[in-house]
Amino acid sequence: MVSLFEHVIRMLRRLLHIFFPHGSSPQSYRRFMEAVHKRLVYDAKTQTVTVKKGGLAGARKYGPFYDSDFDFALGRYESEITAAFFRHCRPGMTVFDIGAHAGYHTILLAKLCGASGHVHAFEPVPENVECLWETLRLNRLKNVRVHQLAISDCEGEAEFRSSGVFDGFACLTRGGHGRCERLTTHSQILTVRTADLDTFCIKFGIVQVDLIKMDIEGAEMLALHGMSQILRRQHPVLILELWGSEHLSEAPRFLERLGYETRMLSVWRGFIQGAFAETANVLALPGPER
Repeated sequence: MVSLFEHVIRMLRRLLHIFFPHGSSPQSYRRFMEAVHKRLVYDAKTQTVTVKKGGLAGARKYGPFYDSDFDFALGRYESEITAAFFRHCRPGMTVFDIGAHAGYHTILLAKLCGASGHVHAFEPVPENVECLWETLRLNRLKNVRVHQLAISDCEGEAEFRSSGVFDGFACLTRGGHGRCERLTTHSQILTVRTADLDTFCIKFGIVQVDLIKMDIEGAEMLALHGMSQILRRQHPVLILELWGSEHLSEAPRFLERLGYETRMLSVWRGFIQGAFAETANVLALPGPER
């Protein structure tokens, strides 16, 4: 059922397309719609977005307004990913949210795990971590632990390029998709701490990981190699974003050798920052013999 809120948005879009042809999306149109979206869901005084509908209705996200906030507020942010969470995440599970970003998925995972479960959220960008902590406080989520780490294939330090809070293309300079190199001069190189999940679990005494969500902008194979023992012994469900045709073929082969069956949840192809990009969201489940 379409809410009055969504009906108003549709009417505005129809009126604007009288003047702007469908598909043209000129800068003026995009700026206008972003301003409308922001006004409808964002409280500038408290710097929070409140979810209006869906399974997270009433939840709040702290931090500056971001492109994805409007879809998040309407309960339709990355719907194929959230649907997989609802199918595979259960109370009492231990879940890893790798690349927690603004916490869009962290909030839902924490809710699905319940008080008896645990979410470990990994996010290397300091500004994002601060916002994530405030988001968890606002939603009174006590079953989430935040780790300011970039997940890779080893412990140590690495260069990480970011243009600031909630940059959707921030990535490791080694292993990242390289898209962030095309950012404006506002981007900066940070030194971040890295960890591999096999060592991380030994250090923290985590004996069972049930589900891993990962969105780390091209460093997927580094992270997968760094969690190979977890995959062999604990067989968690994996929900991954893969960047580039090479990873789209390499990651499923790697996982199949470890007894996983993979399938595509969604595929996107298009131009980002002037260059062709291909990404896919993939679900990987342990085979029947597991």
